[in-house]
Formats: sequence, C-alpha cells, structure tokens
Amino acid sequence: MASHSRIINTLILLIICLADAEDTRDSSSSLSVTTSESERKALLSTGWWGNQIPLYNSSRWQHCNWRGIHCSNAGRILSIDLNGILIGDDLGKIDFSSFPYLQRLDLSCCGLNGSIPFQIGMLSKLNYLSLYANYLTEVLDLSDNDISGSIPSGISSLEILYSVDLGANQLTGTIPFSLGSLTKLKHLNLEFNQFNGSLDFFQLANVTHLKNLEHLDLGHNKLTGFVPREFGNLSNLVYVNLQENNLTGIIPSELGNLRNLVSLYLGKNKLRGTIPSALGSLTKLNHLDLGSNRFYGFLDFHLANLTSLVNLVYLDIGHNKLSGFIHPGFKNLSKLVYLNLQENKFTGIIPLELGNLGNLVSLLLGQNKLTGTIPSTLGSLAKLNYLDLSFNQLNGSLVFLPGEISQLVKLDVSHNSLTGFLPVFRNCKTLLDLKFSNNLFSGHIPEELGDCTSLESVSLNNNNLTGSIPNKFSCFKKLNYLNLLQNNLSEPTPPIDFPYEQHKCYDSEGTPQKRKSVFPVLYIVLPLAIGVPLLILAFVFFCRQTPPVNQIKTSPGNGDMCSVWNFDGIIAYEDVIRATNNFDIKYCIGTGGYGSVYEAKLPSGNTVALKKLHRLEAEEPAFDQSFRNEVKVLTNVRHKNIVKLYGFCLHNRCMFLVYEYMDKGSLFCSLRDDAHAVQLDWNKRLNILKGIAAALSYLHHDCSPPIVHRDVSSNNILLNSKMESFLADFGAARLLDPDSSNQTMVAGTRGYIAPELAYTMAVTEKCDVYSFGVVSLEIMMGSHPGDFLSSFTTLQSYSHRMLNDILDKRLPLPTKPQENDIIHVIKQAFACLHLNPKFRPPMKDLLKEFSPKILDANSNHPTSKILATERIDILE
Repeated sequence: MASHSRIINTLILLIICLADAEDTRDSSSSLSVTTSESERKALLSTGWWGNQIPLYNSSRWQHCNWRGIHCSNAGRILSIDLNGILIGDDLGKIDFSSFPYLQRLDLSCCGLNGSIPFQIGMLSKLNYLSLYANYLTEVLDLSDNDISGSIPSGISSLEILYSVDLGANQLTGTIPFSLGSLTKLKHLNLEFNQFNGSLDFFQLANVTHLKNLEHLDLGHNKLTGFVPREFGNLSNLVYVNLQENNLTGIIPSELGNLRNLVSLYLGKNKLRGTIPSALGSLTKLNHLDLGSNRFYGFLDFHLANLTSLVNLVYLDIGHNKLSGFIHPGFKNLSKLVYLNLQENKFTGIIPLELGNLGNLVSLLLGQNKLTGTIPSTLGSLAKLNYLDLSFNQLNGSLVFLPGEISQLVKLDVSHNSLTGFLPVFRNCKTLLDLKFSNNLFSGHIPEELGDCTSLESVSLNNNNLTGSIPNKFSCFKKLNYLNLLQNNLSEPTPPIDFPYEQHKCYDSEGTPQKRKSVFPVLYIVLPLAIGVPLLILAFVFFCRQTPPVNQIKTSPGNGDMCSVWNFDGIIAYEDVIRATNNFDIKYCIGTGGYGSVYEAKLPSGNTVALKKLHRLEAEEPAFDQSFRNEVKVLTNVRHKNIVKLYGFCLHNRCMFLVYEYMDKGSLFCSLRDDAHAVQLDWNKRLNILKGIAAALSYLHHDCSPPIVHRDVSSNNILLNSKMESFLADFGAARLLDPDSSNQTMVAGTRGYIAPELAYTMAVTEKCDVYSFGVVSLEIMMGSHPGDFLSSFTTLQSYSHRMLNDILDKRLPLPTKPQENDIIHVIKQAFACLHLNPKFRPPMKDLLKEFSPKILDANSNHPTSKILATERIDILE
C-alpha cells in the first residue's frame, strides 16, 4: 500500500450492456430501478462534494448542477467527471449500484485508495471508465459482466495487484505481455472470454517475476500455440486451467516441477504425443483432466509414474487415442471419484482391481476394445452413480448385480456380446437410464425391473428376450423412452418414446390390478370440440403397406395407435386418405429428410396439413421417436402461437400427423423469396418475433414441467394468411425434470444450436433463448446471420456498424418509431447470444420487452435519416 503505483495510465474498459440489463438479465445480475432522489443521496453519502452542497434543496434535481455531474433531461445521472480533483478517500465509499444510467466515470488523479469494487461491473450502461493515477490496490474483480474490447497494456501499472479476475466477459485480442510485470500477482482469472493468440507473455524473460502466481485460469478461450515450458518456473502454482482452447503440441515435461499443483485442466484442446512420466511427480494433484485431445501410445502406469498420484480424485483421459491395457495400478488411486477412459483404443480385460476403488462415483470405459467378462468386483462399488461399458467386445453374463448398487443413476452395457439373463434389480430407486441393447441377452424381462420407478429411459432392443412385458411396467411414472424392438417377445412391441397411459398399480383393496394393455390397438379417436369430453370411436387397421380405404380391416393386438380429433366436424381416417388420394404426390407441398407434408382439403371445406413419415424412416428408431415425441408434447400444450395438432396416426406402416394448415408456409421460405420477403414489412416482422417469444415464454414458464423446444429455427416457424407466427415441429422437444440433470444428445438445426450443448449436453430453457436470438437477427437481416456473426465475433464490433448494414435491404428504411423497436430487438438478440447461458434473459422477460401496441404499418412517420447517414450504437 505504501507504494504509489499509478493505476493504469489510461484504464478504459468498455462495458457494453447487451440488452438493458436491469430488465432482461437474470436476477443475480439485475439492477433495481433507482430514483433521482436515491442518486442524490448516494452522492451525499460520499462527502466528496463538501460545502458546495447547499443546506436546503429547492429542486429535487439540484445535484445535477454539482461539480462534475451531468444528468439527462429526466434527472438521471449520466456522467461523473472529477478528473484532477484531489479527493484522497476510499473508492469504496461510493455506492455504484445507485447509478444504473451512468455512462461515463472519470476519477483520474483523485488520490483515491482502496481496491476497485466489483460493483463497477454493475454499471451496465457504462462505456467509459478512467481511474488514472490513483493509489488503488490489491484486487481487480470485474468478472461476470459483459465487458468487451482488449486488456489495455497499461495494466502493467497495477504493480501491487495480487488478484485480477476478468472472467466471464467478452474480452478479445491477445493476452498482453505487460501482465508479466505484475510481480505480486497470485490470482489471474481470464476464463470464459474470447482471447486468441498464443501464451507468449509466459515466454518472456520476466516470467520469473510471476513467482507468486498460485491460481491461473485461462480456460474457455480461443488460445493457440504450445503450452509454455516456462510454466515449470512458476513453482507456487496450485491451480492451472487451460481447457477448451486450441492449444497444440505436447505437454512439456517441465510441468513436473510444479510440486504444489493440485488441479491441472488441459482437456478439450488439440494436444498430442504421449502423457509424460513427469506428471507422476505431482504428488499433490487431485484433479487431472487431459480428455478430448489427441494423446496416443500405451498408458503404462510405471512408465507414466501415475501410481504415485495417490491424492487423485478426478482423472479424465477419455476421448484420446491411447492404447494398451488398463493397468491394475489404478487400484492405488483409492481416492478416485471420477475415472474416464472412454473412447480410446484400450484392449484386454477390465482389471479386477477397479473394484477396490470404493469412492468411485463415475466409471466410464465405453467405446474401447475391451474383451472378457465384466468383473464381479464392480458390484462392490457402493457409491457408483454412472457406469458406462458400452461399445466394447465384452462377453459372458452379468455376474455382478447392478441392482445392488443402490446409488446407480445410469448403467450402459449396450453394444457388447453379453449373454445370459438380465439381472434382477433391487434398491434401484435412483436409476434413470438403463441400456442393455445390442447384446445376446435371453430369457424373460425381470418383473423386478418395474420397481425402478424413477426410470426415464430403457433400451433392451436387439437381444433374444422372450416372454411378456412385466405388469409393473404400467406403473412407470417418468418413463419417456422404451425400446424393446428386435426381440422374441410374446406380445406386440410397444411404441418408442410415447406417453404411455398411466394405470393404477393397485386397486382399492390393495391387490394388484389385472393389467390392461398399456399399448392399445390401432384406434381412431373422435373427440368433440376442446372442453367437451372426448368421444372415442375405435377402428382397427392392419396395413403391411398403406392400405386403400376400402381395405382397412380390424386387427386386434397390432399395438399401434391412430387418433384423429374433431375439427369443425368429424375427421375420419378415410377423410384423410381420400383428401390426398392415398398421399398422391400432387398434394405434396414440401419434402424433407424425415418425410413429406401434404395439403388435404376435407369434405367440410377445411384444409389441414399432413406430415407423413417416409416408410424407410418410419423403421428407424430415431425418426420414430421424434414423431411420437411430437405427439406427446402437442397433445398437452395449447397456445395461440403454437401450431395446433388435430390428430395423428402412429401405425407401423402408416405414420402421419394432422396439423392446422398454414397458408404462407415457413418463415425460412418467406425470407428467401424476394416477393414474399417484401410483404413482411417491419411491423409484421416485429409481430412474428413477438408471437414466437410468447410461445416460448408459455413453454418455459407456464407449462409444468417446463418444455424446451430444442429446434427453434426459421424452418420451424410457420405463417398463416395474416402473417401471424406459429411455432412448429416439436420432435426434439424435451420436458425438463427438476430432479434430473436433463442431459441428452445434441438436437436442433445447425446454426441455431446453443454452443454450450457441445460440451455440457445439458438441456435448459437458455438453449431456446440462444436460438431465439439467432432467429431475431435472421428476421431483421433477411437471412441467417452466420456470415455476419463470423465476421464480427465480438459485440463491440456490432456497436460500430451502421444499422442499415444489418437490416434487410429489400425493405424501405424504417420510420423513427419502428427504428426504436428494431434497435431494441437487436439489443435483445445480442443478449440471447451470450456465450454464458446464465446471462441470457429468460423468455418471459424478453416477451415483456415487446411493445404492447405494434405501430400501424401504414403510419406516416417520416423515415429515419440517421440510419443512412450515421453510425448507430445499437447497444446504447
């Protein structure tokens, strides 16, 4: 503190608010709206304005005339400029949260001391900050904001800083050499930014000046080049995170000099070579992540000296090209909780010694070339939650009893050559996902499997199972995927991923009920209008191919379902077939990879759209599952901006959905056709976005459990004759379970998928929010913003573009009121595209941002001249 360090010759941090953060951000980072009076009181509390403040105040906005204060016409403080005025006080005395509209803060040469408070980052409209020539000390924490631009080289003047935390921002450029001058630095966090370039600043001669560095976090950036050998000189390092960059080369053996290292994260890069034996010297290490790289060679424990890492809790070397045996030496790592060896080229058997790792929670050995039997010792891993042995060459029977592992959440032994009976499951209340598919299991499905009431997904397909489906299967409450195909069961195979009818497991006397068929024969259900009890008219069809109407026959027990609901009169299966002349190509209005869409004019005069799955795709489980999932979701949602499902037919040979007909087709097609695009004026485009925002808000916040669409794109937004928008295609939709991690395979349309899904696989509502941001820009620009986004990778770049460079040039320039709405929409879109999902606004807040009254398209407001003549800071 005695040192008079000059804090940043010119510290200018451009803090860009993505979309009026006080309204659209999550509550953790939102600002309360303050009054002009509260701003005045915040100034008074510092005492910095001294005797200039009168004893009486005839105007509530009088503080706007105080020295260095500049206000808006509404009395909001926009600027505080005390440059050169000697205050000699603690910077922490000013309550920055009281100035939500502050755009400029200049406290240069004020003799301020103390640390830079993290609340400065809450000034969401701030675009200029200067703290030149003060005595600020120790900690700079501006993490979890939306700061953009690069780190100024003048940061080298922060000589007495011991902690710099700029993580989770939008910073770009290279990491400046001047960071190597911060000799007292212990903590440096730059994770979750967009830094590029190499780590050259660690290769400078003065790298030894960073000898106090203990915590280094550069993960989740775009850094390239090698891992510097100079890291080996930073002997006090305890934590190093370089994961999720583009680093290449080998792991330098000099890292073995970091004897105090506890955590080393190098995963998800492009590192290659062998794992150096020098890592065995890191005896304090408890987290080691080398996964998702290009390492190769044998994993010889004695050569790699890994047996000495007795404190290791987390080890990830999965998704590489390692080969050889899984060494029994793993037994020495008795503290291991997480072990990931999956997707390598390991051969040989699973060592018995793995059963000694009593603390294991996750054991992932899938996608290797392992042979032999599954050792019975794995049954003693009482804490195990996740066991993945899939895609190997394992044989024999399951001699260990997975049902005895009471904490098991996911068990995957699929795609092996396992034989014998399925194990009897006990104590499986936590089991969510069970995969035994593509093996050689025989015998009956154990009745006890029905006791695993938490199961969400069961795959037993492609085995030699016989007998009937256990009665208890009708008691599953959470099951949304069941695949029993390609077995020798004595009753019809049930649908995949279909909302099974829930039956009571016991009658009023406490005795088990006689099981009704959970998988009904093919029906046509004819309910009356919504709100009237459904009238069910059962017809049974047998069709090895799509039958002509006059050949439809009853065929009890075929296990399929067809349901067509009332739509201004009765719709029967026959009406659908006749209206399309048995799906004649002349009625086809669109074709995709999944199937075709037909226009069908019914006898009542109403027109519907039929989405028919191609015959070959109908036999593919993935397409079949998507089709049934769409039925599952749309039968339970009702919203004016969600396309209406009038009926469905889910038969093995004839699968189609009956939809409300949309005259104008998809938004994608309308935007790509110049004649149609011109019809979509600015007001119509704003209305389209408002409709989709309303639909997503309903799914996320009004449905229980919440529903995530997972494939929001212009192709899945339909328009009617009034150019009103409707969200469609719910084949990938997922119901969120608050008691589940909601992890799943990546789904959606390329160019609209949230980036975090590539590594977390966890579905949240914020995935849809990201897609909505892409669609918002697409509607304003007239085409997908992919090229635009790749050209301007930072939000700061957007703010320096002219708005008419972004907007669809096929339309005339918007009027001034329209311009304000468009700017607001684009700001919201940027908020939705935040790389960190927790900073994306929820859909209910986005919906509130749309004007309740959309301007008349024919209003005579003058065209905005500023669009064509000036740059617009669209982020304000």
